[in-house]
Order: sequence, then structure tokens, then C-alpha cells
Amino acid sequence: MPIVVALLIGWPFVGLSLIAAGIGLVRRRPRFLAAAGLLMLPITLYLAATPRFRWYPLLLPVLLVTSAATVGKFPRLATALFLPVVGFVGYLLLIVLLSRSPQ
Repeated sequence: MPIVVALLIGWPFVGLSLIAAGIGLVRRRPRFLAAAGLLMLPITLYLAATPRFRWYPLLLPVLLVTSAATVGKFPRLATALFLPVVGFVGYLLLIVLLSRSPQ
């Protein structure tokens, strides 16, 4: 069971979410952006339960769904709404890569 939890909450869904959002922005398909928001939901719920991030990660799916709503008429706004998601994922990746593993 832990492997299923790791797949649902871990980096595979985060990467898949960023790829789906990128495709949605390039092709102007709101379905891909909405799917990216759903894929991002498990990790954001997990991170919102930690004291370091508090409720801030809950904004990521909201930003992706809002980006999906605006991608047809306002593609620049949709891209601007996607950039904080990329920034947060990059920050999270930096935290993971720079953390020391106990030896």
C-alpha cells in the first residue's frame, strides 16, 4: 500500500500535472489545465497539513482551475496564473534536493 500512496502523493503526479498544464497552455485546452489541478490536489492537501506551508499549497489547484477558465480568452493571464505553481514546485524541489539525509 505505501507504493500507491507514494505514487498518488509524490512527484509523479506533480510532474504529470506540470506537463498537463503546459500542454493546456500551449494548445489552449482548458481540460488539460483542469486535469492538472485535479492531479495537483493530493500533494497540496498533504502539504497543507504541514506547519511549514500551512494553507498556501491549497492555492495551487485554484490557480490551475482559474487558469483553465481564462485560457480561451486571456492566454497571458492563464500563463501568469500558472507561474506561481511552477515557482512553488521549484521551491519544493529545491527543499527536497538540499535537505540532508540522516546517516
